[in-house]
Formats: sequence, C-alpha cells, structure tokens
Amino acid sequence: MKVSCNPRRLAWTSIRVLVFGILFQVSFPFLGGVYYSMCGDHSDEQRYLDDCISHLKIMRAACDDPDLQGILDYTIQRYHKIGAWNVMVMPLDGPFITPGCKVIGCNCPWCPGITLDPCLLLWQPEDTALVVAHEAMHDYYPFFGHGHIYPREQKLYELSNAIRRLYRSNVRRLPSS
Repeated sequence: MKVSCNPRRLAWTSIRVLVFGILFQVSFPFLGGVYYSMCGDHSDEQRYLDDCISHLKIMRAACDDPDLQGILDYTIQRYHKIGAWNVMVMPLDGPFITPGCKVIGCNCPWCPGITLDPCLLLWQPEDTALVVAHEAMHDYYPFFGHGHIYPREQKLYELSNAIRRLYRSNVRRLPSS
C-alpha cells in the first residue's frame, strides 16, 4: 500500500482546521454572552458590583502607588457593569477544574469580560472587589501568568485592609496637635 502526501491538500486541510478551531473558540464566549443577556434581570448583581466598585474607588483615592492607581483605574472603568462581555455571574465548574479546588473568577484571553462565581455574592463586597481587580490584572500589562499579579494583589489586599480598619474605627481624620 502506497501512502502519498499531497502538499496542497495538506495545506488546505491545515487551514480549514485552523479556521474552524478559531471559530469554535470564538463562538463559545459569544453564545455564553447572548445566553447571559437573555436570562433575566441582573439588578441585584449590579447593586452588589456597585458596592465592590465603590470600595475600589475608595482604594484608588487612598493609593499613592502609580502602578496600583493604573490597575484600579482600569478595573473601575472596564468592569463596572454586569452583563455579557463585562462582568457575568455564572457558576464556574466543569471538567477542567482541579478536584478539591473552587474557581471563583475567570478571565479567558479570547473572551472579553470576566466571569465570577455566584458564591462571591455571599462575600463582603470588599473581598469580591479584590477578586475583580485580580481578574482585571489578567488584561493589564504584562498580561499573562500570575507572576506579576500576586505581588500587586498583596499590596491591594494590604490597602483594602487598612481602609477597612479605618472605616471600622470611625476615625476619618486625627485631630491636629
């Protein structure tokens, strides 16, 4: 049995596989966004996200680090709205998740926007605000991986905790001596 390899046929097959693969990858976020847009009122989720964004705005006002200010500005401008291709609240589970782990946020490079798990609606908005900022950092330079995210996230966490302590103590301004 003789096996022949036609380079032209191989090239066309490769191009077809590439095009259909890209269409397949792009169609899932589009269909998910259409589904999310048509599946009811998300006003409670929007109110909760507004609380998260207001905490990020307070953090931005208290922050003096230009890098963190840029991240907070980007997060506030980009992810302030519930809806398809912005911030969706949908269950994040499936076969790609490591057993015993819970995914609470997702930002896929080929899908605009972020997805948050509904369990976050039970958290304090200040904590969810940090998850939103974490997911936003996947869009922020240098984009890929968590190597640049974890140090920045630690600084945001410390800033958030300092603001919480300040607001819990009801001390806005110390008296001048």
